[in-house]
Amino acid sequence: MIMRSLVQVQVIPLCLKNYFGSMVEKKVAKIGDSCINCGVCYGVCPFSAINEAGDSSGISDESVVNDEHYFVNTEKCVGCGRCCNGCPIGNIEIVDVN
Repeated sequence: MIMRSLVQVQVIPLCLKNYFGSMVEKKVAKIGDSCINCGVCYGVCPFSAINEAGDSSGISDESVVNDEHYFVNTEKCVGCGRCCNGCPIGNIEIVDVN
């Protein structure tokens, strides 16, 4: 029981720091090339950080735009992982931003 409390105390602040972008490197979702364009990630993202193929509206970094499948707007993504959990083929991962 003590370990459970300790884990909760240690993990929650790290998640909040990542969410608010302080003291932790920013993490974002990355959609792989085997995307089947089902749109689940688009529907579950609470931050509207997933864009449809070719949709560059609201994107200042054109290098992230993909014309073939859904892609992540790294300026809006907070790395929460909801899209990863929703992807039916497990094609999305959370990565560090360089």
